[in-house]
Amino acid sequence: MEDRLEPLLTAHPWALSPDDVVADLDLLVPWLVQAEAALLARVRELVGQGIARRDGATSAAVWLRNRYRMALPRAQRYVRLAAALDTAATSVQDAVATADINLDQAEAIIRALDALPSDLGIEVRALAAKELVRVAGDLDPHHLTIVGQRILHIVAPDAADEADRRALERAEAKAREGRGFTMTPDPYGFGYRITGRLTNEGAAVLRAAIDPLCDPARKHDPVEPARDGRTATQRRADALVEVGRLALNTTELPRNGGDRPQIVVTIPYNVVKRELGAGTLDNGDRVTPESARRLACDSRLLPIVFDGPGQPLDVGRTRRLVTSTLRQALTFRDGGCAFPGCDRGPRWTEAHHVTPWAAGGPTSLDNLTLLCGFHHGLIHEPGGWTVHTAGDGLPTFTPPHHVDPRRTPQRNRYHQPPVG
Repeated sequence: MEDRLEPLLTAHPWALSPDDVVADLDLLVPWLVQAEAALLARVRELVGQGIARRDGATSAAVWLRNRYRMALPRAQRYVRLAAALDTAATSVQDAVATADINLDQAEAIIRALDALPSDLGIEVRALAAKELVRVAGDLDPHHLTIVGQRILHIVAPDAADEADRRALERAEAKAREGRGFTMTPDPYGFGYRITGRLTNEGAAVLRAAIDPLCDPARKHDPVEPARDGRTATQRRADALVEVGRLALNTTELPRNGGDRPQIVVTIPYNVVKRELGAGTLDNGDRVTPESARRLACDSRLLPIVFDGPGQPLDVGRTRRLVTSTLRQALTFRDGGCAFPGCDRGPRWTEAHHVTPWAAGGPTSLDNLTLLCGFHHGLIHEPGGWTVHTAGDGLPTFTPPHHVDPRRTPQRNRYHQPPVG
């Protein structure tokens, strides 16, 4: 082999004819495959005999890298493939040893066999290996991988149907476990970043809902309605928001915080009159005057009247249950759970009577505060925290002695200004 390689190494390839180039490659490629087959057999012994550790290397791959100056990933591949061949089907081992298949094909076959159901019979597994070795003579590793994914349908169709069913069940269970959705505000105030994962079924439902709204022919460019200059991703984002708008217009959504789900925007009167200013959403995000006016135009208005210092006036009625309008006033005033240190937003809160309604407390703004479920329960514990409405109209909390012996009044600093 060395004698035949020597003239190839000393020749000038640029002087070869096309036929000579092909002839040389027809010699070199099979030699390379045979050499790698022989190399794998030696790597197996390198590992088995513990030569790397004997020579002070941390692993066989590191030993190969250090001795032969090869890249570590390549050395790791040799070690990994040599170990895989130890447990591979006999037909695969023989095909590699005789250089009937190259290492890339061997890896594709081993991956396909490893993906077969663990309870598959030895006979069926051996038959699948033989079939993959047979077709490898005509297929590159990529197409061999494709055939490997369907090999069970070729050698054992009945077992393949059951394996597909179980594989789909596992995939669906994994997808359900991994599903999630996050909306993260941009730190610079430029909107929100949405990330998430859906199951195949969930994605199909969402795709069916937004696809009709993604059609460029719908002309939804807000700047130039006659021309849709949006990108595909922009159309999908707009479609998702439009699906939300359509859902809010129905009566099918469950109630949220005692009222049907809706967008709440606080708009100063000068903004409505098209003067300078901005609107504030119920989660504290600010929107442009144009967006605020558009929301006011598209949505049911919930007017709240403010006094000079900017506090909402009493909009309640002589009833126990908190009205929709009164809750919006609470949302504006408290901004969320009013308990000190709590960052829960208004959608996670309940209205709490400072003086219980049963004890004569009115359902009015100065006798109500927003509390999340946890702190609503905490405030009802005897001998614990207490809440009262201060002179400026804001809820103020007094801790029990075991929390603060001085019982210094506290307020929520996430949503409200500090005391004093």
